[in-house]
Amino acid sequence: MVRLTAKIAVEEIVKQYKLKGYKYIRSRWIYKKLFPLFNRKEIVDALKELEKEGVVKREKRGVYLLP
Repeated sequence: MVRLTAKIAVEEIVKQYKLKGYKYIRSRWIYKKLFPLFNRKEIVDALKELEKEGVVKREKRGVYLLP
C-alpha cells in the first residue's frame, strides 16, 4: 500500500487541472483542497520538488502548469 504524501496529492491536483485545460492555478486553490491533510509547508515543499522535476513553474501567488 502506498502512503499518501503531499507530493503525490499535489501531483494529482495538477493533473486534474491540466486535463481541464488550465495553464495557471493559484496556490490558494491547492491549499484549500489539501489543508486538513497537510500543512502549508508540506505543500510548498511538494511544489518545490515538482518545480525541480519540470512539472510546474512557481510564482509568487500560483504555479504555471508546464506541458
